Amino acid sequence: MKARIFIAFAALALAVVAVPVAQAWWHTGPDVDQRLSGSTHVVDVDESGNTTSLLLLQAKGQRGKANATGRIFWGPLVPDERCHPEFPLGADIISLEWVETYSNGSLLTGNAPEGGLLCATFEGLIAAEIHGDISGGTGRFEGASGIWTVVATTPAENQGITGTLTADLY
Repeated sequence: MKARIFIAFAALALAVVAVPVAQAWWHTGPDVDQRLSGSTHVVDVDESGNTTSLLLLQAKGQRGKANATGRIFWGPLVPDERCHPEFPLGADIISLEWVETYSNGSLLTGNAPEGGLLCATFEGLIAAEIHGDISGGTGRFEGASGIWTVVATTPAENQGITGTLTADLY
């Protein structure tokens, strides 16, 4: 009887210790994989045609649910051969900063250096794929660093935005 109890406890200990280690080793794919939805609001267009917008988003998926806010600053929209023919206008992203706030108070922050591209139609539909760096975090993201990618679209007629955020944390 004592031998069976010992074996049961040994198996339980192995499951508690070895399984999480194996899952971390077995893990493939991004550490953060979330769907985004919300709104974008133009707050300024300067004399050069550079635009500043605020982003108010909900993020849901791997790593949980969060409220996300951001600020994106981009240059004027002009015909751009780097964009797909469906989106003939392009604008260089000058800067982007964002923060996700989780229900437990943890924060995850990111930014994009100058050089990203935003593409648009003449009717105002915008599509973007933006890459940047995880710049920090608090709580469960304390000391976070890594890289991220956002793929998003926003129809100008309703200021809505949908997309995905993926990130690899180091």
